Amino acid sequence: PLAILVPEGSAVFAAAIGALPFGSVWSSIALGLFCLLLLLIARIYLPAGSTERIPTWGCSFSQYAQDGLYCSCLRPTLTGSASSPLFPAVMQFLMHSVDPVLTRIASPFFIKCAEIAQACRRLQAGQLGIYLTYFFLTTILLLGWAIFSYQG
Repeated sequence: PLAILVPEGSAVFAAAIGALPFGSVWSSIALGLFCLLLLLIARIYLPAGSTERIPTWGCSFSQYAQDGLYCSCLRPTLTGSASSPLFPAVMQFLMHSVDPVLTRIASPFFIKCAEIAQACRRLQAGQLGIYLTYFFLTTILLLGWAIFSYQG
């Protein structure tokens, strides 16, 4: 790759080849022998068939995270059975994950805001006279507040 990126006659190529301990040919042979030695050691110490055979998608990490790492408020609720016999009948398996921030904080907050908005909906009648009355009362209240706060 270096020969493609940098022409052979340049100083960078000569410096890169010169940095190898035994020159380019001997260093390549030593690297190849080192890789073969690593493969031989791996073959000796890791015998064939020592790995556990599992299904293609066993959800190993996510299942471990759900069972061991998550607190009880983050664990999903399971319904049904996940086992599969040799000839399974119709099965149903449901997993429902609850978001604690949404269910305990956000949803109650927005439900309360909706209840307040529903109560204030009666103020909106759609008639100009009522809106002018609201405007007039608000102006009187703000003038009174300004006068009393200025004196104090």
